[in-house]
Amino acid sequence: MTIRRATERDLAALLNLYGAFNDDALPLDDGEADAIFAQIDDDLNQTVLVAEEHRLLLGTLTLVVVPGLAYGGRPWAAVAHVIVAAAARGRGIAAALLDEAIARATGAGCYTLLLAADLARADAARLLARPGIVQTHAGFSLSLMRSE
Repeated sequence: MTIRRATERDLAALLNLYGAFNDDALPLDDGEADAIFAQIDDDLNQTVLVAEEHRLLLGTLTLVVVPGLAYGGRPWAAVAHVIVAAAARGRGIAAALLDEAIARATGAGCYTLLLAADLARADAARLLARPGIVQTHAGFSLSLMRSE
């Protein structure tokens, strides 16, 4: 298995992963998806990682590195959209993606990496139950999705 930065050729497979994970998501037309991916790809502080095996996309996550003025000007990072294809779960793919995100955040000089898990998903909580990752804050979220 290879963990790498997503490229434009991965877009269709990424959209399939996102769609399988969230069937309530509004579909994107090809032009919208291409434009959004180009914007993400051009952003030096944002990386979409993919796990690939035999040219098949098995999982993805997004790493965002944010410049900061606190902590001596060191950046901080966040991980979001950790998704593994249903047929590939239980093989350590999410853990491998997370390990790569941690390595990249460390390499960027980040002082912390923010991670969140949906409390309704036991598998997500298990992913974060690993050495070095501690629960330090209570998190909240506000959905900004509007009914169309």
